[in-house]
Amino acid sequence: MKRETQLLEMQAGNVSEVVYQVGFNNLSYFSTCFKEQYGTTPHEFISRLIMSCHNN
Repeated sequence: MKRETQLLEMQAGNVSEVVYQVGFNNLSYFSTCFKEQYGTTPHEFISRLIMSCHNN
């Protein structure tokens, strides 16, 4: 599950678009897997990226 974080970091689309780009068909299932892997939801991940960009 590394490709999705790369796509999210590159802002290669919103979460729904990234989900389908990496081969998931179910946003809810993707979010569950993402949270298990990274300890945060995809939306929280993006929010933290945005905040860190604004703080730098």
